[in-house]
Amino acid sequence: MIDFLNESEMEFLNKNMIVKEYKKGEQIYTPLNICKYLSFVLGGSVRLVKYSTDGREQIVAILKKGAFFGEALVFEQLHYPVYVIADKDCKIGNITKDTLIQISSMNKKFMEVFLSEITTKIFILNNQIEILSLKTVKDKLIKFLYNHYELKKTHIFKLPYTKQKIANMIGSSREVVSRNFKELEEEGAFHYDKDKIVLNLDYFNEKMYNFS
Repeated sequence: MIDFLNESEMEFLNKNMIVKEYKKGEQIYTPLNICKYLSFVLGGSVRLVKYSTDGREQIVAILKKGAFFGEALVFEQLHYPVYVIADKDCKIGNITKDTLIQISSMNKKFMEVFLSEITTKIFILNNQIEILSLKTVKDKLIKFLYNHYELKKTHIFKLPYTKQKIANMIGSSREVVSRNFKELEEEGAFHYDKDKIVLNLDYFNEKMYNFS
């Protein structure tokens, strides 16, 4: 999104951006913090998580370089609904609501991409809610893989996360997720091509029809 800014706009943004670096595992924000900034992931990655009463981590999203967060909170300065944690060593750039408004008025493309990214986030969040509503781990994995296919617009892709992180996202364990991945492969849902996974769209389209 920042890539669409020209030299003077980048100079304005850099002048008004607070940049901080965090080590892997470090808490960046918690639900006790009020969101005062729109935050850009300038390097590394962060994960947005919630914790169950027994301390289990539920991953809401993993954001990599180029992503941003806080867009739904900064205008009203609401509390973060999740913990924001450095998934890897990362660099975060923060801008205020006023800076966001100014840069958006300076560059129409910036605003278009910003709104497009928000739309994509809403799509992902809605799909995440649907995944958690499904009863079995296998059904959750089917929906997870199909969502990624829809998002990437290709049925051949690398798994976006480790199986441990996928387990944390769907409320399961790594062992159960690995077992169900193996069962799905045996059922012909997909096959591996080197380091990529190739979905059988006939299989997935039939399953998605049954979900509806």
